[in-house]
Amino acid sequence: EAAAVEVAAVMKAVQQVVGWANTRGINLGLRFHPFESSEFIAQAKSQFETNVVKVIDWVADGVELILASDAVLSQHSSVAVESLALNVPLVELDFDHTSVLESMAGRGAAFQLTNADELDKLIDICSGKLQLSTTVLNEWKLKMAGECDGRSTDRAVEVITRLL
Repeated sequence: EAAAVEVAAVMKAVQQVVGWANTRGINLGLRFHPFESSEFIAQAKSQFETNVVKVIDWVADGVELILASDAVLSQHSSVAVESLALNVPLVELDFDHTSVLESMAGRGAAFQLTNADELDKLIDICSGKLQLSTTVLNEWKLKMAGECDGRSTDRAVEVITRLL
């Protein structure tokens, strides 16, 4: 039951971001967790896709998608860590104030949006008008990110595969 509540909260936040992007005509790509079912992806495409919002359903190198992005919106995940390692601004979405397990925004390494009314900040983040401290980001990367080559997910999958 707790997992269902979590999924509902995440999907509500996604719907709010999609509505914001549609209203402003801003291109938005949605890539859900790679373990999501094809049925889930089909439902997401049906629910969210518009002329400016696309659900990315093909298997793509996460690094390529990150590098092609002006910002990454996420909760705590390997993609979030990789975006910081690749110097792509990270924006944590925490509209329900419970979804971010370990906030990087609290450490000064990411931006944080806590409600849909703050979504316009994305424009300033993507344009570079809003920036985080380079010193804080570099200290965080040195301490937390390890190798900053954009391949942390690949290394994690390799280790997990060997363990299985």
